Amino acid sequence: MSPDLYDSQSTTHTVDIGATESPGDAVVRAVSAISGLDPVPDPTGAEQALDPLYTVVDGDALDSLFRSDMDGTVSFTYHGYEVTVYSEGHLVVESSDAYSSH
Repeated sequence: MSPDLYDSQSTTHTVDIGATESPGDAVVRAVSAISGLDPVPDPTGAEQALDPLYTVVDGDALDSLFRSDMDGTVSFTYHGYEVTVYSEGHLVVESSDAYSSH
């Protein structure tokens, strides 16, 4: 998904988790597209990239929570964004600035 699919003026983005996509992969895809940062570090260090998701949340645990019949949400901060993953199959990415104004 390219960054131009997101309204750059918006501080809140709702993203569907693809049928074959894990919640962790969807978080990285969405934050990468919104922020304009590469999802994977460039080995040469020439491009700015997101920190690995595991630096803020256990991706395997996140994915396993949503493989079960769990109802609910998981929220965390990732690369300056408040991320909430919903068991219904979507996530919301909100800039930390917008989140702190609630």
